[in-house]
Amino acid sequence: MKKFFKYNRPAAIIALVAIIVLSVWLGGMRSVSSLKKNVLKAYFTDYSSGGCVADDMAKYLSYSQKILGIAEANGVRNEEYSSAVNSFADVCDSPFTAAPVYEKLRKSADTVYNILYAANLDSSVRNSLISYYYEMTSTSQRLANNSAYNKIARKYNSASVSFPASLYGSDDVAVVFR
Repeated sequence: MKKFFKYNRPAAIIALVAIIVLSVWLGGMRSVSSLKKNVLKAYFTDYSSGGCVADDMAKYLSYSQKILGIAEANGVRNEEYSSAVNSFADVCDSPFTAAPVYEKLRKSADTVYNILYAANLDSSVRNSLISYYYEMTSTSQRLANNSAYNKIARKYNSASVSFPASLYGSDDVAVVFR
């Protein structure tokens, strides 16, 4: 084999190019895979400064379900919010599936809150609504301030769309909180 490449320069050049391309491709895949594991680890890690993202997402879901209950009990039907809450319940345990649903839920929660706040509610129900909404807002801010997780998620998102990782066709986007 050594003599084959020694005396056959075109074959040696082709082999060298193939090795370089394969190394770049496999190295990129390995890097993105490693970063993806880091995002998953960070999602379930309890940081003293920012808390645990998975726990905060569960709390966010709980408060959004309570607001949905108040809305349904008072005759306020918002399909977008109801759909977002149900979708979020299915995906909030993963940083890769929660990204688009989290933003949709945040936006529709504001709309439902404003509708309910303007409605004629009992004072105890209104106080509960305000409390749940502010807990949702507080949780959202805590998620946005979790710089340890958000830094890792941004790094993964950046690496997954850059060359050569963009050639792999992965649609996984880690949720980054704002």
